[in-house]
Amino acid sequence: MNNAFIIGTGRCGTTYLAQILNAHSKVCVPPEMQCVFEYDTNGSRFYENIALGAIADAEAAADLLERSCPHDLARFFNFRDYCAGLTYPLSSIQDFFAGYYEAIAKSHNKEVLIEQTPWYGQRLDIMTQVFPSAKYIHVVRDGRDVALSFARTPWWFKKAELNLTRWATEIKKIAADAATLLSPENYLVVKYEHLVADTQAEVSRICDFLGITLEAAQLDPKGFIDYDSYCRFDMDNLSSAAYLAWKKNKGSSSSFQGSAYAWKQDKSSRFEHLPEHVKASLSLFGYDVPEEGKAASQNASPYYNVKLYVSSLEAKVADLSEAVGGRELTINDQSVHIRSVESELAVRAKRIVEFEQALKARGEHIAGLASTINDQTQHISSLDAELALRAGRTAALEKELTDRGQHIAGLNNTINEQIQHISGLDIELSQRAKLIADFEAELKAHARHISGLDQTIENLARSVEDHEADRLARIRQHSELTEEFAARADYICELNQLLDDQAKHIAALSAELAMRVEQYTAYEAEVIACGERKAILEQALADQAQHIQHLGSELALYSERLSEQETAAAVLKEHTVELDKTIGAQAQHIHRLEEAVSTAQEQKSVLEQTLLAREDHIVGLNDIGARMTQQVGELSAQLSMRLDRIGELEEQSNVKGAEIRGLQHDVMAQQATIDELRMDAQRLQESLDQLNASWCGRLQAFRQKFHK
Repeated sequence: MNNAFIIGTGRCGTTYLAQILNAHSKVCVPPEMQCVFEYDTNGSRFYENIALGAIADAEAAADLLERSCPHDLARFFNFRDYCAGLTYPLSSIQDFFAGYYEAIAKSHNKEVLIEQTPWYGQRLDIMTQVFPSAKYIHVVRDGRDVALSFARTPWWFKKAELNLTRWATEIKKIAADAATLLSPENYLVVKYEHLVADTQAEVSRICDFLGITLEAAQLDPKGFIDYDSYCRFDMDNLSSAAYLAWKKNKGSSSSFQGSAYAWKQDKSSRFEHLPEHVKASLSLFGYDVPEEGKAASQNASPYYNVKLYVSSLEAKVADLSEAVGGRELTINDQSVHIRSVESELAVRAKRIVEFEQALKARGEHIAGLASTINDQTQHISSLDAELALRAGRTAALEKELTDRGQHIAGLNNTINEQIQHISGLDIELSQRAKLIADFEAELKAHARHISGLDQTIENLARSVEDHEADRLARIRQHSELTEEFAARADYICELNQLLDDQAKHIAALSAELAMRVEQYTAYEAEVIACGERKAILEQALADQAQHIQHLGSELALYSERLSEQETAAAVLKEHTVELDKTIGAQAQHIHRLEEAVSTAQEQKSVLEQTLLAREDHIVGLNDIGARMTQQVGELSAQLSMRLDRIGELEEQSNVKGAEIRGLQHDVMAQQATIDELRMDAQRLQESLDQLNASWCGRLQAFRQKFHK
């Protein structure tokens, strides 16, 4: 199922139909969003902004959605999160609204979205371009009822007759555009009167048009959405009594039947005589119109002609404009005289400003001299800071040399400890070599002992063989030699026991020999490891000797630098002593300069007092100017008195000329005083230049500033 739109002229039942359709399990109808295109100068929307490439980020898109919608849309759908997931800048309005409508429907577990902005019907050319496959439900209501309903709102006219003319124009445009741009399967007309009279039949017809099945929830108002709760202003003041009663009780659509053809009970509006174009629009949708002659229709046309109504208002505005124009001429005449007096006062004020600027320039010159002195003081301070920095560097260098000496001493101690450790290793190696030699001698002794035992065993074996031969020889004499044989047998047993003991001893010696061989192998490995360690220590000792040699060369270099720094410090100290000697002589000169500066300050105070007196005189002149302004106002009242007053003003002008000449004389006197101050400032500048030319003066200024 494609998206659909509920269109109309407004106040025709679109909200009621939206509530019915939103109750369907597959259909989502949000509050009016009004975000596709601009209508009736209500601000640009997405159609205009995307065409201009003006939506460059998510914030711009979300702000436009919020600004376009007259409802609290964020409560119905989180449009800011949706806008954050898009790619910018937006370039396709079709892709944007396809995804936007789908996201809103899915957020409410619905499959399709129907928007209920009625005035979308006024631009079906744009709508078919953006939504080529959408369906449109055109809700139509008797224009006379619409006109009365709009008269209660601030959006249309307060006169119902003018609202009826607008309704006729808008509904005619919707019908004409629908016939041209929409196919019959995508356009459905629903009359409000039929919807409230037989709701089930009309809703069933609408569901068939949309391709969905009618559900029982669509006929139960108790489950309908309350769009007024999302509105940013109070809708109760703009709704009809029938709608408010239905909203309060949640009754059936029969509650609205009283609002159908309500114009017939209205006595305040003139609907008995209608213009022909209004009759044509009513007849187009099957509404009854009164039968009357053509003359009656023409006589009624002024009540429905907006242009005539606006023309009457324009005539009243023209009359008021003419009256205001006469007043403006009078004001302009008086303004001419006021401007002439103001120009004369402006000339005088200009002269006063020039005098003040000259005085200000002198003050700036004096301030420049003070700034120069401050710059010289700062330069001396920077030199002192540099000297302190060099002294710090010298101390840091000395500290670094001390640390290097301590580090070299530590290295010497480490080397001595390693030499002692190597000597200990040599002693231990010699002792272990001696132990190995003793062990080898002992092994040789054991070997000789084993050889002796082997010889003894061989001798015993030969002896046994001899005894065995004797025994065989004497077997024949068994009886005679029985006692001797028994003794020999005992002796042989003893010999066998001795052989067993010798064998055990040999086995023990072999085990001990194997253990000694393992110890010897371990000693030999340890001796090899000690040799390698000795080689490593010797290499480290050589490296440290080279490092000590390098440190010695660095130490010599730092010693030379330290000597140079000490020499420079001594020279600087001598120079400082010379500067201290010169400070006393310069102090007296500075004292004389300070006295000259104080004298100049006293003269400046006198000049300031004189200027204050001149300012008081200027205030008096301003008072005279104010009185003159008042006199000009009196002259504007009577033309005959203007000529006489002009003569008086000319006489006063002569008097003021004499005063101005007196002021000029005072100014010349002040100029002479300023010239004297300039000469004093030049002498002061020369003295300051001499002071700044020497280091002594700079150091003196620095020390004076430091003491302060």
